[in-house]
Amino acid sequence: MNKSDYKEKGEYPIIDQSTDFIGGYTDEKDAIYEDVPMIVFGDHTRILKYIDFPFACGADGTQLIKPNNSNISIAYLYFELISCNLSNYHYARHFKFLKEQVIKLPSERVMQVYKNETDYIFRMIHMLRLQNAKLREARDILLPRLMSGEVEV
Repeated sequence: MNKSDYKEKGEYPIIDQSTDFIGGYTDEKDAIYEDVPMIVFGDHTRILKYIDFPFACGADGTQLIKPNNSNISIAYLYFELISCNLSNYHYARHFKFLKEQVIKLPSERVMQVYKNETDYIFRMIHMLRLQNAKLREARDILLPRLMSGEVEV
């Protein structure tokens, strides 16, 4: 999806390699990835995002990552990838360096305990992001009315 196609509001969030968690929005159902959770990696920016909701993939340079082994927690892989030291080659493609990283895996039992704990935490983070979005929306509606005197305090 091109940056020019991003909307300020829409049905689905667009996740790209920008520093903003959500780059924009779209209403295009065909552009949506629903096989989540997933890791989004910015090939130029080296930014990693753990995504656990349906989304549209952003502009060029955004890589989608899932483990080959279903026993590996995506949250575990996410935090392991964050800890990798990727040098900044400026506007170079960094995904090839990320693929060269060696990741050590714990036992299946430890991985399952880790997955259970992190799934709960990421559900809470998702809920808080939704609440923040609703609060921003309410602020944007109320603030102009308060400033104009239409609504009294």
